[in-house]
Amino acid sequence: KNIKEGMQFEKLIDAETAGKAVKPTEAEAQAFYDENKSKQFTTEEKASASHILIAPETKDDAGWAKAKEKVDAIAKQLKEGGDFAALAKEHSACPSKEKGGDLGEFGRGQMVPEFDEAAFSQELNVVGEPVKTQFGYHLVKVTGKKAAGETPFAEVKEEILSSLENKSKNELAEKLIEDLKAKADVQIME
Repeated sequence: KNIKEGMQFEKLIDAETAGKAVKPTEAEAQAFYDENKSKQFTTEEKASASHILIAPETKDDAGWAKAKEKVDAIAKQLKEGGDFAALAKEHSACPSKEKGGDLGEFGRGQMVPEFDEAAFSQELNVVGEPVKTQFGYHLVKVTGKKAAGETPFAEVKEEILSSLENKSKNELAEKLIEDLKAKADVQIME
């Protein structure tokens, strides 16, 4: 019943607003793009990385020293051709070990500072030196980078035109509803 009523309402709105919605011009789309470029059409610098985390068993000097020995041994295996994903699954203390250490894509500032610095400064597909953070030692392998930048207007023009047209249709629908409310004779019986 609710679906049927919803569809009937949509048909009514469509019938009453048909042909009345304003088709936006390319100039209006360009103006929208220019006004919202920094908020909607600019992407931040991003990196994709995998890591192996060796966490100290205890947070004292001995625990950190043991973790450093272990991370150095794994780094040596990697330099000798070891499989990063397999070593991550076997040794990493991070839940990402189930995905071979893959952390996916992230922007600057989303990781702890030491990790962030490594991820955005290392070369692609090279395992850097161990990085110490509050969580332990990380072996970081950067698997992708995207530079910050703006999405060109040409790539989003159709999306903006569609959005502006939908906005016009919604405004017409809201006005129609308000007009119908104003004409209605509603009496509340107690």
